[in-house]
Amino acid sequence: MGIKMPEVRARRAVLFEEIAADALAYSQEHKASFPGNRSTVGKLLPVFGKIPLANITPQSIKAYLDTRDDLTKTTINRYRGTISMIFQEAIRNGKATANPARLVRLHREDNSRVRFVTFAEEAATRPVIVLTGARQTGKTSTFLRLFPGHSFVSLDLPTEAEQAEKEPRTFLRKRTQYIQQKENTISQTWTERLRLEGKSDTVGK
Repeated sequence: MGIKMPEVRARRAVLFEEIAADALAYSQEHKASFPGNRSTVGKLLPVFGKIPLANITPQSIKAYLDTRDDLTKTTINRYRGTISMIFQEAIRNGKATANPARLVRLHREDNSRVRFVTFAEEAATRPVIVLTGARQTGKTSTFLRLFPGHSFVSLDLPTEAEQAEKEPRTFLRKRTQYIQQKENTISQTWTERLRLEGKSDTVGK
């Protein structure tokens, strides 16, 4: 008479949505990044939610991330990091034995700093700056505040506007001569002031 062996029951397959819920619960309690994690998980669940953990491989994760050409490299790395966090929590809870996301390579991110030029730097690269807007809205005040060292002409004057439109060469020639005369006057004023202060030897250095 044979011995009856105990029945071996098939182990329940754990789905990604289950370990994602566990990871979010942990994140909410312990991590300041919970809002971002919740947002990312919300985008991952339609893709991986119903898939058993055994079927989620490094290759399947990479294949999904490669399709997301609408995302920046930084965001793709964040998706990969969130998947990895979910599997790490599943391992701690005894629901997973491996973390497939750890074998997916991170994208190289561009971490260079972006510096915006100042108004003065921008003005130095352009021979002419045009400031437009409705009448009596503070254009002149704004210009004088942002570019105190620059000469300007207001086209609010009908004669100036008409000449700029119909005789642009004459208009520019006249303004160039005016600006040069003004710069010469300023230079002469400073030269005289320095001479009176006994510092004329510093002029031109």
